[in-house]
Amino acid sequence: MGVVQLLIYFIDPVVWQLQFDDISESMQTKHRLFMLVTCLLWWGTPGGVLAAENFGLGPLEIRDQFPVTMPFLSMTPENTQTLKAGEFFFSYQLAVANTFLNSAGAADQVDADTVERGLVPADFFSEKTGLPVSGFHNYIDVESYRHLIKLKMGFTDFLEFGIEFPFVSFVGGSLDIGSEAVHNLVGIDNDSAAGAYRTRSDRNRYDFYVLKEDTFVISADEPFENEASDVVFNIKWNLWEGSDLLPAVTAKFSYKSPIENRNDNQRLVSSGEVDFGSYLLLSKRYGDWIVYLGLGSSNLGESGEFSSSLRHRFMAFEFQLSSDDAWVFQAVSQSSIYRTSGSLIGSDQQVESAALSRVTDLAVIGYKSWFGDWLIETGFVEDFNQFGNQTDIVLFFEIGQRW
Repeated sequence: MGVVQLLIYFIDPVVWQLQFDDISESMQTKHRLFMLVTCLLWWGTPGGVLAAENFGLGPLEIRDQFPVTMPFLSMTPENTQTLKAGEFFFSYQLAVANTFLNSAGAADQVDADTVERGLVPADFFSEKTGLPVSGFHNYIDVESYRHLIKLKMGFTDFLEFGIEFPFVSFVGGSLDIGSEAVHNLVGIDNDSAAGAYRTRSDRNRYDFYVLKEDTFVISADEPFENEASDVVFNIKWNLWEGSDLLPAVTAKFSYKSPIENRNDNQRLVSSGEVDFGSYLLLSKRYGDWIVYLGLGSSNLGESGEFSSSLRHRFMAFEFQLSSDDAWVFQAVSQSSIYRTSGSLIGSDQQVESAALSRVTDLAVIGYKSWFGDWLIETGFVEDFNQFGNQTDIVLFFEIGQRW
């Protein structure tokens, strides 16, 4: 099978999966325009670049940190380039995420007093009828710390194996005041839907509630630290280094091995089921810029009330200051962990519930640099198109060594 046939083989099912059944026609149009712009970037620029130069330092390697998605497999943007045969790479990453969401805020039913009393399902019922509202509802006030230990090994010059060991903490933290200050700086009212009605609740608490109609799917208010999450195994295969006209192409496959006999805290960071994912990575150089595109799907095991799969897409722009350091700007989209529910027509609570199943969008900005055989990567993540189903801000740092 030739390179073009392999490219079509991997892209075709992924692109069609990205036309989510539960999104609007305008959102589908946006996805089609995204693919058109991508094709123009690949093939609409003059050539003259060597194939090996289609590799760069790579995208910012940070996965989705939304607490509800944390127990499941998710796509991590990665470089198309693999380690050479016999090479190893060991790294440690810390991601700190601040999440505050209140889907009952519009109806002014959940505030500091009700949280202090202890939330019950009726707090999310219809303010008019007193009956359950269809779909999902959440009140999430979580600061998460995800420690990730990664080991990668080059089997051949084009085939790489990796393993990841995550450890997660869910606490009250201290980033609430900083998030509110950022909102004020950019003109977001913290007592509005855009600001998640933060001013109605006390700062730096830990409260994690997800309701499906009249039953809590998640109900937790006891913080915990450094619980082991599921181990993830990765295989990355560089199919082609690209040319002066076409991008480098790499396929990645992931397998999440579940923890057995989970305790109550581990149930919040481990699904207890096998997940697997398949992803396609592309990269192309244009002078000092390298453009990366990733598409893929994570198939979740027994996910209960949540979605059975997640669809992913990212585009990253790397601006190289030199061959060893670069600024990276990337946008990441992912389907929602919440199954389609609610209605875009009806009460505020029905609209809020329907919004939870919309596609999430994240902007990521960071810096990467090699110092000899040591790699430093740092940056931040901010959500946009906020529908109450994604974390607010993430700060991350990674250090690793190649040998």
